[in-house]
Amino acid sequence: KRFNIPLEIVSGNSFFQRQEIFDFCYLLSFFANPHDDLALTALGRSPWLMLTDPEVDEFRNRADQESIWSFIQKHTSFQHVKKILQSWLDRSRTLFLPDLLEDILAEQDRELAFYSDEEGDRCLANLDLAIHLLRGLMLNGMSLRESLAWFISQRDRQSSREEAGPGGDARVCLMTIHKAKGLEFPLVILGDMNRKGKNDKIHVTHAVRDEMTDVAINIFDEDDENLRSGVVRSIHNGQKAQEEAEELRVFYVAVTRAKFQVAFLAEFTDSKRKPSQQTPWQRYIAQGLLADMPSDPESPDWINVHDPITGVSLLNRTWEDALADLPALKIDKKAWVLPPVDKEHRKPLFILTPHDIMERISAGNGSREASGDDSEIRRQYGIFFHKVMEEQWWHDLSSAETWLKDNIIDFPALTPGKAMQQLKDDVSGLTSHPLFHELVKIQTGDAFFELPVSAAYESEKARFIIRGVVDLLYRTGDSWTILDYKTDRNLNGLSQYRVQMQLYHEMLYQAFGIQARGLIWFVSQNHVETIQREPAVLHYLNPDGSPLWPAPEKGIADTAVMEDLVKFLDGHPTVVLCTTKTEAEEIRKNLIWRKKASPDISILSWQDLQRIQDVPGKGLDPGVRMLLCRQILKKQQEISPMPGTARKLSEALSQAELYELTGDAMSESLIGSAFQAIRERNLTTDGDILHHLKENHPFKGMDVYLTGWYQPSPVRHQLMASIARDARRFRMPGSSHIPDAHTWKKLDEFECRDHQVVVCNRSEDEVRTVFRDIIARQPAYFQSCHIAVSNPSEYEPLIRRIAGEYHIPVSFSTRIPLRQTPLGHYFLNLITLMENIHQAEWVMIAPVLLDPIVQPSPSLYKLDLYIRQHALESPETIRLFLDRKGKQEHEYCRDIYDRYVVRLLEDMASLKNISRCLDYLKQAMDKIPESLLSGDSVDPDQKVRETLAGLIRKTIPSLQMVGVADGEMKQEGLILLREWINQEEIPRRDRQQGIPVTGFLDTMNLEPDCLWLLGLNQTDFPVRMLRNPFFSEPPYNPWYLNRRMLNHWCRLKVVRFMASKSLSNSAATEPSALLEAFEQVPPPEIHTINPGRRSFYLNFSSATIHPAPDLPAIRRHNEWMKRQTDTERNPDGMPGPYHGLARPVQLPHKTSAT
Repeated sequence: KRFNIPLEIVSGNSFFQRQEIFDFCYLLSFFANPHDDLALTALGRSPWLMLTDPEVDEFRNRADQESIWSFIQKHTSFQHVKKILQSWLDRSRTLFLPDLLEDILAEQDRELAFYSDEEGDRCLANLDLAIHLLRGLMLNGMSLRESLAWFISQRDRQSSREEAGPGGDARVCLMTIHKAKGLEFPLVILGDMNRKGKNDKIHVTHAVRDEMTDVAINIFDEDDENLRSGVVRSIHNGQKAQEEAEELRVFYVAVTRAKFQVAFLAEFTDSKRKPSQQTPWQRYIAQGLLADMPSDPESPDWINVHDPITGVSLLNRTWEDALADLPALKIDKKAWVLPPVDKEHRKPLFILTPHDIMERISAGNGSREASGDDSEIRRQYGIFFHKVMEEQWWHDLSSAETWLKDNIIDFPALTPGKAMQQLKDDVSGLTSHPLFHELVKIQTGDAFFELPVSAAYESEKARFIIRGVVDLLYRTGDSWTILDYKTDRNLNGLSQYRVQMQLYHEMLYQAFGIQARGLIWFVSQNHVETIQREPAVLHYLNPDGSPLWPAPEKGIADTAVMEDLVKFLDGHPTVVLCTTKTEAEEIRKNLIWRKKASPDISILSWQDLQRIQDVPGKGLDPGVRMLLCRQILKKQQEISPMPGTARKLSEALSQAELYELTGDAMSESLIGSAFQAIRERNLTTDGDILHHLKENHPFKGMDVYLTGWYQPSPVRHQLMASIARDARRFRMPGSSHIPDAHTWKKLDEFECRDHQVVVCNRSEDEVRTVFRDIIARQPAYFQSCHIAVSNPSEYEPLIRRIAGEYHIPVSFSTRIPLRQTPLGHYFLNLITLMENIHQAEWVMIAPVLLDPIVQPSPSLYKLDLYIRQHALESPETIRLFLDRKGKQEHEYCRDIYDRYVVRLLEDMASLKNISRCLDYLKQAMDKIPESLLSGDSVDPDQKVRETLAGLIRKTIPSLQMVGVADGEMKQEGLILLREWINQEEIPRRDRQQGIPVTGFLDTMNLEPDCLWLLGLNQTDFPVRMLRNPFFSEPPYNPWYLNRRMLNHWCRLKVVRFMASKSLSNSAATEPSALLEAFEQVPPPEIHTINPGRRSFYLNFSSATIHPAPDLPAIRRHNEWMKRQTDTERNPDGMPGPYHGLARPVQLPHKTSAT
């Protein structure tokens, strides 16, 4: 800092011993127990809370037995602190904890407070790594308590883990000798050369001689004098020789890191001013390289000794003496001028559905229908009835009954008998209505069931997209009709349904130019309501009432594909088959924008194609398939397999079907037994679906346009060949026929040779470079850009955080894992306790009792502190300890333990079967108030509860379908429920949409204005090998797809290839084939662009902020800057104790030292 020399301290292995990690553990402790006084006191002066010393001192004024959190809540002078802490706790009920910690770190200029400390950039890098580690632990099923215990155990054991590197281009690096192995530098400075060797008295001595290890015990007498025998002395001398040899090898490594010059830092004598003969300085430098050294260290000759051989000048000056010649540490004053936020031409985009509008209306008039078992039954019956109408089973109710029985797992709230009786009553009234006779006359090509529609609008301040699905749109002559079925028992919802139908009118008009009549058919009342188009309904989209106008999106579909597709269309019914859902949506947008869209054009992704038609038999989801594989492994191996083994076997079943793979005899036996069990239970696999579609697909006689073929599966190829053969016309870009089964193995010519890959130090630098490039380009609409990543779980948190720094909206997947919701995570903790109730420990019990969403009482927090204070773990040891007589606090905690913990354990122990476990889970969910789980980013309360309730209801039918024995129902049911929670996803309800962030495959056949590809440093870029231990080889080599993607990317107008040398967990990456083939360049310097929040804070690393806004982070920063220049507090003018070092002694590299 004094010479303005950039310095990078290369990370050591003391990550868990860093102060910021201690503070991070205290923050986790606060979330685990807000009444933890030690945690809250530590957070008070840390950058997390930034309290002043007088404020922390004020904690001493609390009453006896009063926690600091209770004191803060009551004390008027701490209301600002209470507001911050309470907001953290409230948000912990709606957000995944790692996401919440990232948000907290970015708030209130908290990052500046960390930057103010010594090595502030490293502090933040370590905190990012800590959050990354916490995310991995919690996603792998660990509770907050278990994750905290892991961090504390690593800290207490002083586990070795590499610190996170802050990155940068500093030319001076400080590192250990071991870190320097394999590296070279122009100049190497070796410090601490006056360090003495180990002089501890060792009781056990060992040495290796002739490949044998000799061990001896050192004996000490009363005067602590070492009584060495000849054997002991011999072994000790051998050990000493080994240590000296190792030290010499390390010294050799250190010296040979230098290309041109090496320098040494040392004092020539020890602290007693006597020549030290036991230091590396004396052994390797003074005796070996320097000639005629004076023997007396006090001699004036020591002041200036010139070696005629090496030409080295020696100055015996201590570091303290040298400090007097250094310039004073200069602290500038800088104004707090925030960088401008460029929002020109960027309107927020809101995505809505008619049901969102209906909920808004019902919430406004207080008519929102309460949730419960009856509403769930009505909802599931409505789905069943719509299926009957779509398949036209009104004259063949036996088909409807068969379908319901095959899919009863998906309708656990329905009783087949009652549902069929209600269906018969509804169909009886329906068939007597005049409208029914109109429906039966509709030709097959004139009826469009479950038709997705959308429309886009714009106002002066925002853009809106509304999306929905029409039950039935049908054509009679030149007229169109929208028909929406309602299974309500009354007409109370008519006003809301009227708005829904009017929104359907607007969407159909913008998408297809259709003006239709709208009909709402209340089948139970056999009443039909006619709804006319009313454009004024659009005012529900925009709450501020400003005018709206149509604004269809062009989309980012590939221009060449779209032009070829438009030429192919001739008005005949057409199906467009796409690689991904993202591509299908972009093609739909582009056709609407070109005014070429029509209900006769169906746009399907490959996933949609596999679900377009019902297949006889019961559906087999991955969780049930895993459970079935567990049963097979149990029978053949006579052991209870781990879920991971069963999961791999489940994946092997799918791969064996799709890729026609075979394994060894054992694998073939297991796979064959699994398929036999599937057939015996009349279950339907993915392969069954493909084989059924091959003969019964609904596209016969239609025109078929395939946007691209990237499927190496022989079964999928056979299906596509069948569709192409049965089509009226078939086309794909550049061809009018389907490629043969082995065309995918023939690689296109590689067209990417002239492109460059920008290689950054860290994945964070990679993401930051992308957003600076986005700001420099100033896109009119963020949706015209696209970011694709190789590993979404690695990059999504980084993109989410850094996008917030630059105020740029981004949109991730439309679904969020159920396990990342607080309620889903709470369920996993409950299941863990149920599975381990007889071996439960406090670390399993506390997450259930003290989860924030159950609003635990302060008395439970007090009990938790008492148990942890005495290091109690199992219920037995806790019970024995509390049964002793003790003080008042002891008696109080015993009472709380009996009231809450004992009751919980007794309840858990009474759950002898799966039915009682599921009832307990449902009751636990019902006890949680809905208001605690309200959030903005997702719709967790409604969707999470519905999803979990559905999983609970279908657990027992799934176990019965698999054939699990009664005695294993509980164990297997809990395993299945855990598997479902880990796999299930719920819709993410982002109200705004920004730059799409997807995986690599989702970019196929897209043509954004600019595409950024992040993470091109994976060894198997960019499609990973699908390896399975049940097969000796992967199902296919993905490199053919890699080449096709690369060629597509390189045809785009603007594409940026990005890679990094290390990941978020500081792990170094291996170079991929792409990095080896392309030219690698460093990231560009863009000085005129807002560098981001953290880079902005770095501007004040050696400056006080003046004039200073009244913000805690800025007050703390200025206080730290003052402390570094306060000579009264720090006489040396340095922030730490730098003693025992002398001026460097320089040696040329080319001497006998080598």
